[in-house]
Amino acid sequence: MIANCKVTFYNFKKNENYKIDGIHSIFEQDDFITLIDNDVTARFRLNKSKDYIDDYIGTNEHYFYDYFTILKEERKQKLKKIYNSKI
Repeated sequence: MIANCKVTFYNFKKNENYKIDGIHSIFEQDDFITLIDNDVTARFRLNKSKDYIDDYIGTNEHYFYDYFTILKEERKQKLKKIYNSKI
């Protein structure tokens, strides 16, 4: 799966695509998503929870969808809009 960066953020550059290395769970299904860029691993939360998970992601917890779009999902939404506009 590929993610597209919406805003320049740490090592990630706007409009660049990045490989999603994995989706991981601690307490809930699919809590976190991991991206790797030039051997730098970055983990983002997939939910908006403000809960701090000690010794896992640290104080720099960022919500994935604030910074990235998953291209497959974005494409599905665009196709859905096109299809619905033709009906």
